[in-house]
Amino acid sequence: MQDLTFLETPGFPILSFMIFLPLLTAILSAVTPNPRTARLWAVTGASLSALLSVLAVLVFRSDFSGYQMLERVAWLPGLGVDYAVGVDGISILFLPMTAFLFVALMLCFPKGGGRWVNVNLLVLLSSTLGCFAAADAMLFFVFFEVALVPGYFLIKLGGRADDPAGAARRYMIFMLLGSLPIMAGLVLAGGSAEETTGVLSFNIDHLAAAGLPQGTELVVFAFLVFGFGLKAPALPLHLWLGSSVASAPVSIMAWLLGVKLGTYGFLRFVLPLTPDASLSFAPWIIGLEVVAVVYAGLIALTRCDLRSLLVFSSIGHVGLMTAAVFSGTEDGWRGAILMMLNAGIATAALAICVGFIERRLGTSDLRAMGGLIAKAPRLTAVVFVSGLALIGVPGTSGFAGEILSLKGVFEAGWAFGLIAVTGVLLGAGYFFTAYQRGFLGPVPGRVVGIGDLRGPEALVGAGMILAVVVLGLFPSLPEGMTRASVAAEIQRQTVRVAEKNGKTPELTNAVEMERANMSEDAS
Repeated sequence: MQDLTFLETPGFPILSFMIFLPLLTAILSAVTPNPRTARLWAVTGASLSALLSVLAVLVFRSDFSGYQMLERVAWLPGLGVDYAVGVDGISILFLPMTAFLFVALMLCFPKGGGRWVNVNLLVLLSSTLGCFAAADAMLFFVFFEVALVPGYFLIKLGGRADDPAGAARRYMIFMLLGSLPIMAGLVLAGGSAEETTGVLSFNIDHLAAAGLPQGTELVVFAFLVFGFGLKAPALPLHLWLGSSVASAPVSIMAWLLGVKLGTYGFLRFVLPLTPDASLSFAPWIIGLEVVAVVYAGLIALTRCDLRSLLVFSSIGHVGLMTAAVFSGTEDGWRGAILMMLNAGIATAALAICVGFIERRLGTSDLRAMGGLIAKAPRLTAVVFVSGLALIGVPGTSGFAGEILSLKGVFEAGWAFGLIAVTGVLLGAGYFFTAYQRGFLGPVPGRVVGIGDLRGPEALVGAGMILAVVVLGLFPSLPEGMTRASVAAEIQRQTVRVAEKNGKTPELTNAVEMERANMSEDAS
């Protein structure tokens, strides 16, 4: 295997077109007077972005550990900020996951608020893809903050609460509460890296390679863990999620529950920039998050509303992902990445199915359901298969990630692993309980006349089932794309910690090349 710091792909800038096509079509959709044409622009923009994400996966080289398809232009040179986008094995899979999720939302909910909902969805798609593709920490933060704006307007325009404007304000306040410490942590890391290397740059690899003094590292660690923990959300920073999902339209519910930007921040920034502090506090974080898996499972068992059940299911999965990340093992990291991918497929699919049910029944309360399998067998099939993936049944897209994550947690400590397994078993309990109550048994009067999935709904449902089954039967396809980058990142963190403790471990080619690049930058 050959390791490179980055691999440039000359020619067509795949990532930039993928990120900015939705923005361009958002503008066209906003200024087009005809609603049908405006919607056509929106669906076209999201679909083209999805196709470009597939192209990025096809040209991706799984034998390289560093950034690929790298595009870099000096943006704010006086501040050390570049427009730098690229992907590695940690981020590549989240591009098609995100893009196809937004295509599904636009196809399934065409009347969910009209033109301005689609415009905001396109902006949210663009900013989310930008987060996953950013190779510069400040560019990541810019995309991260841009995503707050369409989220606010989508809740305000299509929220279910009696006071959607108030729900949107509360959502924005919590998001900004997480953003401020992230910005502070990244700025502090960039300033410290400049003192160490003589180069002001927020390039992610540069920040990770520079290392931080112990006191600075602890402060940066605290800022980033709080900020990304709130965004994830991880226990005990999860309290905002329930109210936000309860009042959000289906699009934001699917995005909040399916796209794990907070957990991605742990992978991309927390452990790479603060490996020594992460190692020191890992037992405490892992212990807290495996407890979160059990706590969330027990609460989910008592939920009568599907939205609330998905909230606590998501909190439990975030707990397991976070514990796997802080295990500091290759298995844990690969498992967390695959679990995040599965969340964008299975959890988002269930959120969309909740939207289908609410469209037909006007509620997601299980006490008002029953017998849906007799009246809507296609909808029931999508819920069943997605639910199996949610709880990690073998043969579904959730199995490999859950097993690898548990393996990583067990490597961190047997007690941690046993607690996490208990929480995972609770997942089977709350899903099958909800499935029995909502989809089996006698058919209540209000369910008698509902229709099944048709047209775009059926197409999206079939696509969801296909994704769950293909990734479940061939888990080596996504797992193989993560292997080189995860191995290189874990080894780099090991080297940083060893050197800080006065040891001189043998360097890999990737680490040696990284240092050579830093020396060239400094000269």
